[in-house]
Amino acid sequence: MQGDVVSGQAPEMKVHSITYQDYDLQQLTAQGKPVLIHVWATWCPICDVSKGGIESIAKDYTVLNIATQSADNDQLLDFAKQNEMNPDIIINDLDGKWLTRLGAKAVPADFIIAPNGEVAFVEVGFTTEWGLRLRLWWAEWTAS
Repeated sequence: MQGDVVSGQAPEMKVHSITYQDYDLQQLTAQGKPVLIHVWATWCPICDVSKGGIESIAKDYTVLNIATQSADNDQLLDFAKQNEMNPDIIINDLDGKWLTRLGAKAVPADFIIAPNGEVAFVEVGFTTEWGLRLRLWWAEWTAS
C-alpha cells in the first residue's frame, strides 16, 4: 500500500491552500518544528475517521492537509465548513500530483517532516492522533 514513498530529504513543496494561504515546506521546517503532511480524500471513509485528530494536531503543529483527487476549491470549502475543518490548511490536489510525488498508493497517508527537512516517518492507512503526535514529538526531540 505504501508504494515507493518518498524518503530522505523531503521534496520541495510550495503550495497554497484553498483560501490562498501560501506554504513553503522548506521555510516551515526551518522554524525548528516538524511538519505533518496529511494526504486524504473526501470519498475515503478511513480519512473521515481521522479528520478530527488531524484538526487537533493542527493546533500544535503545522499541518499541510492535502485533499487528493476529491473536488474543486469551492466544493472543498463547503466540505471543510460541513466537517468543521480549517480551510486555511487544506491544499487541493485534484489531479493527484502530490499523492504521486510523495509516492503513496493509498489514502490516508501521513508524512512527518523533521526540522532538518528529512522524511522522519511515513504512515499509510489509519493512524491514531496519539500515534501521529508521538512521531511528531520524536521528530522534534531528536532534532534538538
